[in-house]
Amino acid sequence: MDQYRYKLTLERVAGKDGVVRGNTDDKVTFEAYNHDDLFNILERQKAKGLWDDDTAAQLAIGFKMFAEVALHHRNDPLFEPLMPHIKEFIGRLKALPAKSETTE
Repeated sequence: MDQYRYKLTLERVAGKDGVVRGNTDDKVTFEAYNHDDLFNILERQKAKGLWDDDTAAQLAIGFKMFAEVALHHRNDPLFEPLMPHIKEFIGRLKALPAKSETTE
């Protein structure tokens, strides 16, 4: 298998109003595969300095999880129309310079 393998865990921290309701043990853990090194991508997004670290992680990891599923199902009628837009978004995101490149 020519892919990276990851284990992700999502835990409820608080509700919309900041208070945890329901089961505080709510958690989902799953394994995911990706053709890219997600930690490398995450560091590159943080280096762009466009968002705080949590937002950079949310964008990088969330989008890569979605894009990998879309890529594997690119011929599915649900995902097929999205593929050109995903490719364009990735290109634009990659083209953004790191913060240190814009301050020199």
